[in-house]
Amino acid sequence: MNSSSPDNIRIEPTVIPWLQSIRGKMVLFFTALLCFILLGIQLIQMYGIPYTNYRGTINEITVNQLETLTAIADSRKELIENWVRNRRRNARSLVENPIIQDLQPRQGKLAVSPQILEWLESVRSDYQLSSINLILPSSGIPVAGVPVLEALQPIDERRTISKNSEFNELVLTTYDAVSQSSQLHIILPIRPNGDPDKAPLLLLEVETSIDQFFDSRLQPHLVSLLGKTGEVVLLDSRKQFLTKAKHPLSDGSMPVPMQTVIHSKASELAISGSEGTIAAEDYRGIPALAAYRHIQLSPDVAWGMVVKRDQHEIYAALQHKTRIYWWFALFGVFITVIMALFIAGRLTRPLRRMVSIAISIQHGDLDARVDETSRGETALLARAFNSMIGKLQGWHIELDNLVRQRTEQLSAANQELQLEVAERTRAENALHEKTLLLEEEIAERQKIQEALQYSKLAAESANRAKSEFLANMSHEIRTPMNGIIGMTQLLGYTELNDEQKEYVAAITTSGNNLLSLINDILDLSKIEAMKLDIVMDNFGLRNCISEVVTTQKLRIYKKGLSVKIDVPSDVPDSLLGDQLRIKQVLLNLLGNAVKFTENGSINIAVTVVEDHGSDVLLDMSVQDSGIGIPADVQKRIFDPFTQADGSTTRNYGGTGLGLSICKRLAELMGGNIRVESVEGVGSTFYLRLPLPVATVSMQAKLKPQDTSPLWDGHPLKILLVEDNLINIKCCKTLLEKMGHHIKVDNNGRDALDSLKKESFDLILMDIQMPVMNGDDALYILRERELNSGTHLPVIALTAYALKGDKEKYLEIGFDGYLSKPVEVRKLVDEMKRVTSGS
Repeated sequence: MNSSSPDNIRIEPTVIPWLQSIRGKMVLFFTALLCFILLGIQLIQMYGIPYTNYRGTINEITVNQLETLTAIADSRKELIENWVRNRRRNARSLVENPIIQDLQPRQGKLAVSPQILEWLESVRSDYQLSSINLILPSSGIPVAGVPVLEALQPIDERRTISKNSEFNELVLTTYDAVSQSSQLHIILPIRPNGDPDKAPLLLLEVETSIDQFFDSRLQPHLVSLLGKTGEVVLLDSRKQFLTKAKHPLSDGSMPVPMQTVIHSKASELAISGSEGTIAAEDYRGIPALAAYRHIQLSPDVAWGMVVKRDQHEIYAALQHKTRIYWWFALFGVFITVIMALFIAGRLTRPLRRMVSIAISIQHGDLDARVDETSRGETALLARAFNSMIGKLQGWHIELDNLVRQRTEQLSAANQELQLEVAERTRAENALHEKTLLLEEEIAERQKIQEALQYSKLAAESANRAKSEFLANMSHEIRTPMNGIIGMTQLLGYTELNDEQKEYVAAITTSGNNLLSLINDILDLSKIEAMKLDIVMDNFGLRNCISEVVTTQKLRIYKKGLSVKIDVPSDVPDSLLGDQLRIKQVLLNLLGNAVKFTENGSINIAVTVVEDHGSDVLLDMSVQDSGIGIPADVQKRIFDPFTQADGSTTRNYGGTGLGLSICKRLAELMGGNIRVESVEGVGSTFYLRLPLPVATVSMQAKLKPQDTSPLWDGHPLKILLVEDNLINIKCCKTLLEKMGHHIKVDNNGRDALDSLKKESFDLILMDIQMPVMNGDDALYILRERELNSGTHLPVIALTAYALKGDKEKYLEIGFDGYLSKPVEVRKLVDEMKRVTSGS
């Protein structure tokens, strides 16, 4: 019989070690489980799925940043090279300019006129240069330029190139301590006539600020790409800064351009000629990612460029996220331990109470609802079950308290979420306001652009209106002028007494003066529009001057003046240039001398300023003993519509256009014009022109004077299409005196009808007529000729005499062109030319 009966079972309280208890084991289990989960997640991030692991993210950020730095470096290099290339091209264009080529030092000095300095100043502004200097090769010291540099000392490179006559270009950089900026210098030789075999006469040095270009065109666009620590560094071959650094050195000082040597791997590679990317310390000793490029300016001059960004800024976002991750992980471990302790305690508490109840029943506490018939473990379990049922109500109360706590926590979290939503709403409203302001600014800029476009269109419209006005005025004035001069020519062919001849001469002179005024206005318009062509051809200088004097002989003799022409034997006679424009300038100067001289003499002289064998620089002077020009007026005498004073205009006449046109013609031919005058003593005007010496003698080009009659061929049957009665009378009478048969129609439609009824040898066609103009009539005539296979010569006889009108009418089908007023000899020559193939 077993001695262990139910009545003898005893449950004794036992002290269990904490690690072996249910609580300890649950805490260890949950803690270890969480740690393994976190460790697994971290391992996956570091070595697992691509783009989610830490190391892969580091590599991806590095690659992306290097690609960005590479793209910035390539674009910055191209921009810098283009900038330097443009500066070199601008410098070469200045060297090749005739104005610079004409400058020559004399006895170690250089005389530069204020006009050339003004021109250099305008060029400096257009090209955005700091300065333009002219340097004497003998000393290497700048002697002229803009702005004027009075105390500039020669630098070592200038001394070097002044001793080397074979150099072609020098590019160098210097540091200006006053402006604390680096300067780019481009020095080019100015050789006679651009001949590379000759020693330089001068050196041209252009200077531009590197910092101004670098700050305005490189740095502002990179803020979003390079962040706070990124920068673009430009170095010279000595690894010195060419631009201002963004960050101080380790000792707290800012690097000074051209004075601080940079010690970094990227700068050494860039200067040595390599290009690529690198992860190394920058000039401050701070780890950075960098892209470096080599910029070769010339065989002897090279720059290095480094685009870098600090590594701590590049990886700052990822490191920040990693720190947040580990803080969340530690917080999760802490919460897991607390929850494990709490759950283990709640799970073991009922068991301990059941054990306590069982011990109480064992000690004789019958109120514990133990079935008296029960024994042993069953009774213990029954009593424990009854005790557990008694505790259920307490557990429900605790559960309600826990729910209430969680509800309060959720309410607090909801309030925080509402505050965050409100904050985001305010931020969105602020962003919306900024967007509206930006839209208003864009709209304002669009209005400004529209206003600028409108101004441009208005200017273009005004220019077209000006051209149309000149064309119309030329046409309207030349039409009656044709009648005046034509009728005067006809009157000259009749028998006249001396008094009538004097009247005819007066009419002819007045008509020619009026025509000259019209031509002056048109010439001024052509020059302003840059449409006046300079025609280069062989001509004889002495014959040219003689013809100019011949045209003014009558006026000279009438005023009792004497004229002296002085052209020394050392002045070449056969030259290459625009004889017509040279005559125009000399004729205007001689005409003014005759106009403003009442007694005395007029001297015309030519001197050689420079003789280079193949070309010469001549001074053509016209000196008079007239009224002179006041000193305050000499500065503006070459302005349009300007004369000495109002009394001059009343006493002597004129429009004030002649000298303005002379000045602009001289400049178009590569020269200039100036005046020296003393009021009451006289004036001397100098025309300085560079002219090539012609290889063919002008004697071979001289033609005998044509003394043949106006028309020596068989009479022609001519159809004259003209609506102006005076022009009809003039032209018809002149042609009939030559023996021709003339039929007159007043418009293009009548002319086409006449062509259907009878045949003609030639048509003289006006352009602007009523009913049908000359253009339309010619078009219909040429259409008829396509079917008949014939061709009738047609000469355009029109008052349209602007540049391009002749080419226009010849292109649309006219065989010849003459502008009104018509000269008899030109009309005869054109008639012979167009009818020679008939």
